[in-house]
Amino acid sequence: MLNKFKEFWKNYSYGTVRIFVDQIAIAIFGLALSLGTSAASPHMGEETAKMLTVIASVFSILFFLFMVGELCFKAGAGDKERVDNGRAKKNSLIGLWMGLLANVPNFILAFGYTVFSAIPATEGSVSGFFGLAAKLVCGEYLGLLSIKVGDTMLSSIPFVYFLIIIPCVFAAWLGYYLGVNGKITLKPTKKDMEKF
Repeated sequence: MLNKFKEFWKNYSYGTVRIFVDQIAIAIFGLALSLGTSAASPHMGEETAKMLTVIASVFSILFFLFMVGELCFKAGAGDKERVDNGRAKKNSLIGLWMGLLANVPNFILAFGYTVFSAIPATEGSVSGFFGLAAKLVCGEYLGLLSIKVGDTMLSSIPFVYFLIIIPCVFAAWLGYYLGVNGKITLKPTKKDMEKF
């Protein structure tokens, strides 16, 4: 098992780490968009600003998911050539594993926030730290997290931070699956082949 993980990490560490780095970059972008649109509320009204914040968040999320899918598609397309030449065995779940590994920090933050929110003595301090860290790492979701369901904001519901992980993992799996199975035929460049 450990040897398989070492082999996986040797071949796909660039893509896996890149997904998380891209998430941080898009989180900063999403945070800036959310702050910009919410700061405009005195000029355009609170409801309009909230709507713009949600729209900006949706576009940030879609941009991030496109980046993840494109990255994993290139990895899958590179592996398709190796599979076709008999140098590698086909595994359509590589993108899923890349997405899951890239989201380990998100799992830790979601788990910490969920656990410490359930302990009354740590509700304000430790759970607050995990909640803030999760919001910063997932900054592209800030607009959606500001939506209220009844009297509760989505950002204060702990399991929401687990749900945030699903689109990224799905985009990674789908991108790799499409690439390795040749569902979309684009010839990877030599530079792309060297990365993976």
